This record gives sequence, C-alpha cells and structure tokens, in this order.
Amino acid sequence: PNTDLQAQATQRNMTYKDNSTFPNGFHLGHRIKEVLTADGRTITWLAHELGCTRDNLYKIFNHTFLNTDLLFKICEVTNHDFFKECSEQLKIKRKKSRHGIVNKKV
Repeated sequence: PNTDLQAQATQRNMTYKDNSTFPNGFHLGHRIKEVLTADGRTITWLAHELGCTRDNLYKIFNHTFLNTDLLFKICEVTNHDFFKECSEQLKIKRKKSRHGIVNKKV
C-alpha cells in the first residue's frame, strides 16, 4: 500500500476536523462517498485504487477538507471533478457574502 497516501489521509487532514466553511452544509468526504456509491463502486475498490486501507478511506469520508494531492488522486480514479464542486461552493459563499449573508462561527 501507498504509505505516503495513508499519511496524507490521516495526518494532514486530521487538523481540519469538521469546521466547515463551505455553505449549505457541503461536506467533501461525504460527497466523495456519495459519488462512489452512485457510480456503483465499493470502498474496497477505491482503497485498492488509492493504495490505502479501507480504514483510511473511512477517515477521509469524515473530513470536510482534503489536501489537494489526495483530492486530485481521488478525482483521477473516480473520474469525478470534486475540485469543481468545491469551486461552486466558493461561488455560493461569495455570493452570500456580497448579499450580507455571512456564516459566523460561534
């Protein structure tokens, strides 16, 4: 297995927790799992393609954010542009900000 990928999934992303700044409750890890399921792919398949364990994938699914290297690899193997979805969330956030609707952290 690709231990570098495992390290990225477990170490770098753990610092983000679930302090999402995405609007509308968008959660990147959950979205990846949704796309995987909708495409009829299994967690085992994705783990094999990424060279990591299923346990690491479950950790990935719990993160709102992922580092770009890992996300790029997931995009490649799933043939899905998650970067585009994140970009759309940024547009939504900017639009809300311009209209005075701001997500304030409590």
